[in-house]
Amino acid sequence: MKVLIAGDPASSHTVKWANALSSRGIEVFIFGLGDYDKNSYNSSIKIKTFSALTDKIKLKNNGNLFKLIYLTSVPRIKKTINEFKPDILHSFYATSYGLISSLTGFRPHLISVWGSDVMAFPQKSFIHKKILGLVLNKADRVFATSNYLSSLVYSMYGIQCGVIPFGIDINLFSPSEKEVDRPYNSITVGIVKSLEKIYRIDLLLKSFKLLKGKHPDYLLKLVIIGTGTLEKELKKETADLGIENDTEFKGYISNQLVSREIQKFDIAVFPSERESFGVSLLETMACGIPSVVSKIKSYEEILAQSGAAILVNERTPEAFTKEMSFLIQNKKIREEMGSNARNHIVVNYNFENNLDCLVTKYNEILTIK
Repeated sequence: MKVLIAGDPASSHTVKWANALSSRGIEVFIFGLGDYDKNSYNSSIKIKTFSALTDKIKLKNNGNLFKLIYLTSVPRIKKTINEFKPDILHSFYATSYGLISSLTGFRPHLISVWGSDVMAFPQKSFIHKKILGLVLNKADRVFATSNYLSSLVYSMYGIQCGVIPFGIDINLFSPSEKEVDRPYNSITVGIVKSLEKIYRIDLLLKSFKLLKGKHPDYLLKLVIIGTGTLEKELKKETADLGIENDTEFKGYISNQLVSREIQKFDIAVFPSERESFGVSLLETMACGIPSVVSKIKSYEEILAQSGAAILVNERTPEAFTKEMSFLIQNKKIREEMGSNARNHIVVNYNFENNLDCLVTKYNEILTIK
């Protein structure tokens, strides 16, 4: 089987799916825009990218119709199709890659919606919503990473989506014993997220400040993993709150190494305003870490009465502090929630099972073809 993936080659999700499909004996070719780490991919995977075009896209990013510049890559992807002669064309992300792939006329064409392509893009204008509808309706199959995204697509366009979660490598992300020489009253609170507005790292900083005041007898530490446009602003706020000595910004850590950092957490906190899925939460759960999270649809779907996290209704520092404080004072409950989290991921979000599902869908489509 030969599969051409149209997607961002720098995305950790593209890397994971491409390498996994390649490991199953599928010949994989990636068509994308932008730079990427060549060492992330299996040597057998062919990749064609166009960095110069990506620079143009960035320059146009402040315009409502900036994505139209992607259209200039249509001849390039057509050429790639003629050279590679794939059995399946699979676009990761409906807008941009889904758009240019649909314009090639190649069949079968599958599209995976990942989040903002269906949560934010169609909200920009009637034209944006219409474009997305045309792209999705031209696809032979549409997949979503969650039931929430699937229902969103159906509510807007009446299109049934298969659900294939991103899934977690349960061997890479697994529980680990805490350091034996840690003080008994040492607690590490952590988060793995891009430093962007919707993930409300600012709320976490304020909550941690309150937490320190509530538990002066504990050695509390806050670890923030990720980069983003708000990095300088958040570091300044950390200093303004007087918690800079207890807060560590670790920056970007690769998928292969981040599990080691997550394993050091005692409590994870995710105060996001919205999420298309919630991979970071899944990774944390796979490591057996209890979480305090905002009550949003994607997190509710992931947790599904698992007993693995505390859902917070009010997105305020006081509300998050209250729940973190509860877990600090109840070690047995923390441990039970961590165990529940790990079991829930093994049963419901094992990446190998998700991969089996995708390969089965590929075979079904080629049989019909």
